[in-house]
Amino acid sequence: MNSFPKTLSSENFSSSQYNNRKRYNLFVSANVTQALGNVPIVQLGNISRVCIESECLLKLESCNPGGSIKEKNAVYLVKRAEEEGLLVPGGTIIESSSGNFGVGLAMVGAVRGYRVIIVVDAKTAPPFRRMLKAYGAELVDVPLHEADESGSMQKARMKRAHELTATIPNAWYPCQHLNPWNTEAHSYYTAREIEAHFAGISERLR
Repeated sequence: MNSFPKTLSSENFSSSQYNNRKRYNLFVSANVTQALGNVPIVQLGNISRVCIESECLLKLESCNPGGSIKEKNAVYLVKRAEEEGLLVPGGTIIESSSGNFGVGLAMVGAVRGYRVIIVVDAKTAPPFRRMLKAYGAELVDVPLHEADESGSMQKARMKRAHELTATIPNAWYPCQHLNPWNTEAHSYYTAREIEAHFAGISERLR
């Protein structure tokens, strides 16, 4: 006996489920890299007089899947490296990072199946270390005694990243600090997102 009400037969119910899935799929990203940039934009009010006298808007990039705007850079650089043949299937991504860019690369590597090695140091915050490991990245620590005269660890981390890249087959080092593709990421992502969000009123943004 058909237990469905007359107005909702099993055939109609199945059809309804299918249509609902189609609608939901419009809002579902296949993976985290496809969810980048679709973050809230909010209007600032009483923070300062400037925000009261002018229209001040804030794009909440911290709402990206990994918590920062640098995920866009990571995705863009990986895509460009793949297109240029610098990064091949089964390859290794190596980067010097003390935070967000490393998390972005680890996230992309997890999605696309790359081994990811992030060169860190003793100053790298524990939350970032946990996030990197959660995405499957391997951490290589540079000791504090390798800091430069100003106490910065950046040069030592970059040197170690170069050394690892030279010894690991099919390794690619994005080198975020010197890579000209890094700034292109925001023309490709951020600028287009802003233009799309404010479609029809782009003159006000100039």
